[in-house]
Amino acid sequence: MTSADDPPGPAVIAETAIKVRRKRRRRRRMPLRIVVRSTLAIFVIIAAAASIIAGFSFLESTPPKLARQTDYAGLRLGMSPIEVIYAKDTPHAVSQREEIVEFDSSDDIPKEDLQLKLEAGKAISDYRHWDYQMSHPTSGIVERLLDVNFNSDRTALVTIRCIAYDDFYGRCPSIAGVIDGSTEQDVIQRLGPPDSTEIKSGIKVLTYRTLGIGLRLRKERVYLLSITDANYRS
Repeated sequence: MTSADDPPGPAVIAETAIKVRRKRRRRRRMPLRIVVRSTLAIFVIIAAAASIIAGFSFLESTPPKLARQTDYAGLRLGMSPIEVIYAKDTPHAVSQREEIVEFDSSDDIPKEDLQLKLEAGKAISDYRHWDYQMSHPTSGIVERLLDVNFNSDRTALVTIRCIAYDDFYGRCPSIAGVIDGSTEQDVIQRLGPPDSTEIKSGIKVLTYRTLGIGLRLRKERVYLLSITDANYRS
């Protein structure tokens, strides 16, 4: 029998010493564990931040997925002549073209005041090509031309174009974020590389057939925007 006042035996002393050593080892190991865990946490945060930044960079460099364009300047491809008149009123000029060339870089763009002239016995709906001049509300200066074309039966709208005169940039409605005055770099960033390009008489034509978009640039800036019906054949 031993009393509470008796000194501890050798076995108890040895067991206590072992416990003390274990505690000391744990204390020495604990900072290393903390360092390892902290390092892993920092690595995970850095990797996540890098992934987010890379994702934003990819989104900025990759044009968004666009559908074929069917509406532009308050008009819709496929509209009848009557519907176009309802939406835009009577055109300022009309003409009859045996063939409508979708992106003809040699087209002459009229800058004079247009006057509606009809041949004897013909109505506006007998013509395939209509022009609407848009002027500044205060100065009256012509800033842009809205140019529309119908199919050979003159029953459905097949092309819609807006042409900015001179340096009146920003006058035409935008197409997928592209406006008159946009640079070629801006266009490619928004729409991607064009299906075809052509330079003629100082004018560069960018054609996006899948999207139905046509653009013309002068002095490295867009001045004409257009959309064309996918099923249209001259």
